[in-house]
This record gives sequence, C-alpha cells and structure tokens, in this order.
Amino acid sequence: ICDLESWQKTPQEMEFYRAAGLAGNDNQLLPEWDPLKNLESLVQNKVPMAVMYDPEDPAVSSEENAEQLLQKMTLLGGISKGIVQESQFSGDEIEELVNYTLNHRKTPV
Repeated sequence: ICDLESWQKTPQEMEFYRAAGLAGNDNQLLPEWDPLKNLESLVQNKVPMAVMYDPEDPAVSSEENAEQLLQKMTLLGGISKGIVQESQFSGDEIEELVNYTLNHRKTPV
C-alpha cells in the first residue's frame, strides 16, 4: 500500500496504528508514514523503489497506490520499477524484487 489514506481500515487496525504512533486521535494516519507523501527524500537519497502489485486487486487500488508511486518517482528522477503480478507472489517474483533492490544499492553487500 503506497497511499495509506486510500486504504479502508477496520476499527481494530486503526486502534493498532494509534497505539504504534502511526495515527492521530482523529483516525487519520500521520502523513510522515505515508510512502506516497515522502518520495522526495527517497529520491534525494537515491533509494531504489521496487513495487509488486496486482492491477486487479480488489482491496488496494493500483491506480491510487503503486501506479501513482511509480509515476511520481519517475517525475522526481528516482529509481523505480513496477512488477505487475497476481496477488499471490511466487519465489521467482520475490527474488526479482530482491535482486532489483540489491543491484541499485549505494553500497555493495
């Protein structure tokens, strides 16, 4: 989930987020924890962003989340890659994600 505001949260989830300091008493998640609202610092620090998503996922809108994040990363000049997959990811897809991230690190492993 890239845009936390677009995600429908249950009362139990909101209780957890408040207890963890991720949400205020108004039931809104704090913007500093929202990846979509914090891309500038990721781009400035050359943090690679790989996003696996399913455009058909009924729970998380790819247009409001992954696709928007990838578009903004590109506009800001960031390093990003979208991996379109079904909701259930295989070991090969996860390996692709890990390899992409490792290949774009600032420092070697």
